[in-house]
Amino acid sequence: MMENDIMSKGAFAFLLALLWCVILSANPIEVRVSFAEVALVLDGEATEATWDKAPWNEGFTKLGKKNIEAAEQARFKVLNDNNGLWFFWDCVDNSVKSEPRPLDDSIWHDDCIELFLSTSPDISPDRNIREYYQIIVNPAGSVFDAFNRGGAADTQWTSMTKAVGKLKEGGWQLEIYIPFAAFPNCRGGSWRFLCGRENWGKEYEPSSFPAALKFQEMDDYALLSGITIDPTRFDNELFSSDVLTELGNDAMNCFVKGIIKTAIVGKLDLKCRILDENGSQIDFVGDMMIPKDKAISFTLPVKIAKSGKYSFYFYLADEKGLVFTANVAKSIEIAPCSVETIWPFYRDNIYSTMKDKTARFKVTPLVSPAIFKECRIEVEVKLSSGKVIIPPKKLSPSELECFTVPLANVKPGKLLATFTMFRGEKLLGRMEKTINILPPLKGGNEVWFNSERCMVVNGQPFYPRGFFGCAENAFPLIAQAGGNVVHSYVVNTFDLPKIIKFLDDAQANGLKVVLKPYYKFNIGFFGFTVKGKKQTTFDQNLQNLAKELVDGISNHPAFLGWYLYDEPRGAEYSRNLKTVYEFLREYDPYHVVVGCDNSSEGCINKVGHCDVHWVDIYPSPYIEPKDYLSIPITSLYNQLHNVVEKVGREAVCYVPQAFERNSFNKKPGNYRSMTYRELRASVFAGITAGVRGTVPYKIGDIKTKYRELVPNAGIFSDPNMKLGFLKGIMPELNALNDALLAPIAAKQATVDKEDIRQITLDHNGALYVFLLNLKPEPKGLVNVTWPGKDASKVRLLGGNGKLLAKGSTIAIDFGKYDAFVLTDDANAKPTVNVLAVEKEIEKENK
Repeated sequence: MMENDIMSKGAFAFLLALLWCVILSANPIEVRVSFAEVALVLDGEATEATWDKAPWNEGFTKLGKKNIEAAEQARFKVLNDNNGLWFFWDCVDNSVKSEPRPLDDSIWHDDCIELFLSTSPDISPDRNIREYYQIIVNPAGSVFDAFNRGGAADTQWTSMTKAVGKLKEGGWQLEIYIPFAAFPNCRGGSWRFLCGRENWGKEYEPSSFPAALKFQEMDDYALLSGITIDPTRFDNELFSSDVLTELGNDAMNCFVKGIIKTAIVGKLDLKCRILDENGSQIDFVGDMMIPKDKAISFTLPVKIAKSGKYSFYFYLADEKGLVFTANVAKSIEIAPCSVETIWPFYRDNIYSTMKDKTARFKVTPLVSPAIFKECRIEVEVKLSSGKVIIPPKKLSPSELECFTVPLANVKPGKLLATFTMFRGEKLLGRMEKTINILPPLKGGNEVWFNSERCMVVNGQPFYPRGFFGCAENAFPLIAQAGGNVVHSYVVNTFDLPKIIKFLDDAQANGLKVVLKPYYKFNIGFFGFTVKGKKQTTFDQNLQNLAKELVDGISNHPAFLGWYLYDEPRGAEYSRNLKTVYEFLREYDPYHVVVGCDNSSEGCINKVGHCDVHWVDIYPSPYIEPKDYLSIPITSLYNQLHNVVEKVGREAVCYVPQAFERNSFNKKPGNYRSMTYRELRASVFAGITAGVRGTVPYKIGDIKTKYRELVPNAGIFSDPNMKLGFLKGIMPELNALNDALLAPIAAKQATVDKEDIRQITLDHNGALYVFLLNLKPEPKGLVNVTWPGKDASKVRLLGGNGKLLAKGSTIAIDFGKYDAFVLTDDANAKPTVNVLAVEKEIEKENK
């Protein structure tokens, strides 16, 4: 009886605690927003009387330590007027660190305020679709802003935040204005929000209001209530937009056209700001509009004089102020025709190991069919020596679709193809394309990408799989597991003989090497480090050092390519990295250039900076709440797919997490290692998204013991990672090598349930279908429709499961994060017994 009483009391206490947690989560801290009764002036002072009526909000606690107050406190007030939100901050700070920075620079390296805003009072239980807006401001008034959905940040979103900060005795104050127009279709009432502070004093101290485990943990967000918005003014949408060119009397004219849906009645002021790819403004146009049928249809002439990539920022205002903004990126051709090099696909280079030694071009007229009837396009092809390969001739309709220049018997050098368009005898425009015909490399590897964006080494397709940050003692393990690539962060700083020894050891193990091109100096997130000093410019001295390294190792049989950058920050530094890329393209045309960044937008923003993007997005799972990945597999897939879709001809590899996150902290934190199932799901997220390589970070020190969180722990600190990669993932990728290099099939398999992703590859007529359950919940039986008529010969290669085939449909049972490979290839060999690897890991964990 006593035992039952104790159990009842324990159960009651548990239920009471659970109920209290529910009550707390259902009743977040509430901050009331006061309405500004007078016009506010952004001056960093908050001297208007209406500020006096707004209460102070205070009580910042250390991030991740909800019961400990921040050593240096902050407090804030919040108002809203007709057009936006106003925050005023008062921060205690005995050592202020701040400097003016460009938009979206690394503001978080200064003392700063971080605002996290969600325009709905409700938080979705599905972390894959949670959304918030992040705005960071330092005391200098510099701003970083981004929109985040499911763990994926988009820095292209612009909040148009304005801020003024002022230093004072013992701290600083900051006034921030955020227009409602930055938030699509926002409504009044209650929003969710969190205020974060990063305090860089003698010790770094992040804190938050309300108390939170981390800034991004939306379950901890407070309510920002009483927001007053006229919903009619902000119910606007850019329904369509385009940039058109047309032939005028003497030149090509450019217009930006579109439709904005609006509920506003009355005159509206529409403006469009145009920036080039360097961020320089080239035009700013506008007009007064009157909506018709709840829409504004606009056509604005803009001054774009040359072809290129441009950003168009639209601003719509009524008589009270700004009500809507949107931005669109477009590639514009200011020419009567465009010329695309169909082949060679990569860098406009013809290599000696290419079987197809032709140049092929597609010419597209950009004038109306009526005008083109009066036009002709002529082509002339000659070498840089002046020798004419094809004299001037008019292109026929079929040659416009594909104009071919045989180059098998042409000596190495530069070939220039000139396309000229005439209207009668009037010259309308001229387009030039250069093809580099390269001599064979004397020793070493010719590396390029084919039209499937697969790497090709000495004429043979090559799927990169290996590890970042690798020392020589790990080479045998990687080779034994089926890896073929290693990378080093530091070998480039050694003397040349030691670098060559590193390459020799890799060659002895059948491995290719990716190194930085920076001889005797190195790089970081913010610039080049030369003799302990940082600089952002790639000057002649650094160029000469890079040449010395290129000359020393480019002919080595183990050398694969150059590692250009790792998550770079800052506009000037990024521009100089592009200069390094152009230097390497010219000085060493035989090896690829790799760039690495940790978000889809980071990679997309660096199109033209490298040949292949290594994307290092790390799910970094937490201990609590259980099974919580900081970046869900769904978000991981979406980001990788986004990069694949938007970087054009540049290739994409995925850098899966292969380290214990706690090893980067001085003290053990709230992180755990990824399980083998999670690791494999993340790798398949890359495969199904279309990447063409898998290079995990990081292998670490092979002497590391399980659970030993040394800075270079890598895969060896946990059996899930060590055995998961060396016994599971690497051997599986090795076994599937040929299929992973196959082109995408003309007909793709289809599935009948959401959250199952697939890609179908065609290997010499045999189909391989890679499938992944993105979610940590089982999906049950999923029907897969095979692209062929008969699925009876389909087999399961990857994953453990049973197939039920009927006609062209296959049923397969999907557990959480399950990944499978199906094929009708009769010659395909089994890959890896996933269940056996899981059991071996389970045994090691004991």
